[in-house]
Amino acid sequence: MIAGVRNGNIVQYHGAWYLRVCLGRKQRAFRLGHRREFMNKQEVRRSADEQLLKLRKASNKGRLVRLDEFLRLWYLTLAREQVRPSTFREYKGMYERYIRGREEATLRLWEYDTSKCQRLLQVIAEDHDLSKTSLQHIKHFLSGAFRAAALGGLRDGNPVTLCRIPRSARPATRPPAYDLNTVKRVLSKLRRDKQAVAAVSVAAYAGLRLNEIAGLSWTDYAEGELTVRRTRTSGVEGLPKSLASGASVPVIEPLAKALSAYFASNHISSPRIFDCDLVALGRRRVAKAFRAVGAEWKGWHCFRRGLASTLFSLGVDDLTVQKILRHSEVVVTRESYIRVKDAKVQSAMERLSKALAK
Repeated sequence: MIAGVRNGNIVQYHGAWYLRVCLGRKQRAFRLGHRREFMNKQEVRRSADEQLLKLRKASNKGRLVRLDEFLRLWYLTLAREQVRPSTFREYKGMYERYIRGREEATLRLWEYDTSKCQRLLQVIAEDHDLSKTSLQHIKHFLSGAFRAAALGGLRDGNPVTLCRIPRSARPATRPPAYDLNTVKRVLSKLRRDKQAVAAVSVAAYAGLRLNEIAGLSWTDYAEGELTVRRTRTSGVEGLPKSLASGASVPVIEPLAKALSAYFASNHISSPRIFDCDLVALGRRRVAKAFRAVGAEWKGWHCFRRGLASTLFSLGVDDLTVQKILRHSEVVVTRESYIRVKDAKVQSAMERLSKALAK
């Protein structure tokens, strides 16, 4: 068993990087790799952090590893390799905004029980005035981290499992959606910006997610359909979110016209349809058009919810809407995307009103 592992130093010797640490009263050097194997010094430091954590893991089964350190040096590194880029970005954001530097996150892994994890969730809720949905995501992140720690032998059990979302959390609100009239007025304001019109049309009339729009190639547009074959997040390509997500969506006439006009107005040098920063396009050019029509820009995903609500209001059943949005389960479509009044419920209450008036 290795005892007394301290913070080490990174040194270069004969063209290779080494981590030099004190093990008890002795110094040892661990080879990280040849300098050609690393793109920059940040990668060298990340490799050293991983090696140092392995040594600490061997020391008293993780008694020297603190939660903040474990999340930063090990769990986020593991998540980068195992989850989608968009999910990793969410994990990193939760760690940076809500956990890093917090006193409740400085205990050693073995010291955490359910009450301490509950306290961590409680102070996060109080300091940031978060909704129940946001806290549920943070709880899921912490639960995954403690599960990984248990599987890695750094502690026993997962203390987050029995935690509850604090009562002080704000009630979850239904996410916004753009109605069809707003979409048409915004597209009218953007008519001279062919790229913005094409991007908005894909989001509003095909219901693709932002990373799916960013991943589209011109070869994915064929035979009157857009086929989702890949995603692209922060320049990193990945697979569709699920098996159901990797499907085709019919291209209606307004969308076909927008894509044709965009193709004709540009000298296309990239195989990707939108070789640009779509986030910046939304915040600057599309948001400006929203303000011009007296509406508020609330992100690209609201187009997707708006499409679901519009289709349902036009009499399309929820199972068909699910297929168009390519959800794995119809319950997601019903609970999170459809934003219209139920006609049957409205009719029932009107009958009650008439009965009471007699």
